[in-house]
Formats: sequence, structure tokens, C-alpha cells
Amino acid sequence: MLHRFTKDELQQAVDGARIGVWSWQVDQDEVRWSLRVGEIFGLEQADYPGNIEAFSRLLAPSCDDLRVLIF
Repeated sequence: MLHRFTKDELQQAVDGARIGVWSWQVDQDEVRWSLRVGEIFGLEQADYPGNIEAFSRLLAPSCDDLRVLIF
């Protein structure tokens, strides 16, 4: 039987794993970040880059494969 997790259950899993989550609205070129992503990059929420180009500049050189997929 397939179990659909609630929003609270998913939030607990993300918090417990201490991972960051981000999403990209391609049609609007808008990037949204969780607070943990900001902690990972050392950014305040007001300083989060709002588009994918700015986000890609934050990625480590080891993430070049991801940049190729994005652009």
C-alpha cells in the first residue's frame, strides 16, 4: 500500500536529515530556498539569489555537471 506523507512528516524528515531544499520555477526563473540552504551557503534569507543564474554561481566547481544540465 502506498503511503502519502503529510507535509509535517516530510518537514520532520528534512529537519532531521539537516538537508536543504530548493526549487526552480522555470517559466518564471524563480528559485525558492529553505532556510537550511541559506545556512549551508551562509546567506541571510534576504540575500538568497532569486534566479537560477545567481544560484549556479554559488555552486562548488564540483557541481559543473549540474550547471551543464541547467544551462
